[in-house]
Amino acid sequence: MRTSSAILSAFCLACVLACSSSPEPDSDAVDAALARADAAAKALMKSLGGALMATLEEGGPDAAIQVCARIAPERAAEISDEFGLDISRTALRWRNPANAPDEYERAWMEAAESHYIETGLAPEPSSAIVESDGAYELRYLLPLRLAGPCLQCHGSAEDLSSEVLATLVQHYPDDRATGFAVGDLRGIVTVRVPLD
Repeated sequence: MRTSSAILSAFCLACVLACSSSPEPDSDAVDAALARADAAAKALMKSLGGALMATLEEGGPDAAIQVCARIAPERAAEISDEFGLDISRTALRWRNPANAPDEYERAWMEAAESHYIETGLAPEPSSAIVESDGAYELRYLLPLRLAGPCLQCHGSAEDLSSEVLATLVQHYPDDRATGFAVGDLRGIVTVRVPLD
């Protein structure tokens, strides 16, 4: 697993160095930003995971989709405010078009998927310092792998219940997030921390 992380981190670092023209931020500031980003990403996943699992048990997958559509953006906004950074979720096959990845996120996920297919090694969290117009920020990516219960809403379309399919059409008419198997890279939690 460390090999997978090292390759993806090297990819990210190469992208950063190719665009960098000013000195990088102080290492203490980077370490502090990385700790904040990791804590925020884990806080979001704990909050959302708990809400979704509870809803799955009580109301089933149809109810969980409705909760996710409403609660996920709210929780992301709350944690962004709490930690003073920008946190969200994205994927190559997103459910909500508002969660489509930017160029950096897309490139990382495509590299992670290719590496997983070639080696079977799952991606690990990745971070890089990115410069844009003389301002630096830390980009932190926490991979999300599909777990068994998630198949109720993200599995093969042939295996989803008619209620789930109807709810997906209602909330996500352009849904791309089905057809996954357990262990697949479902997406990432993506965090941006300004380093000014």
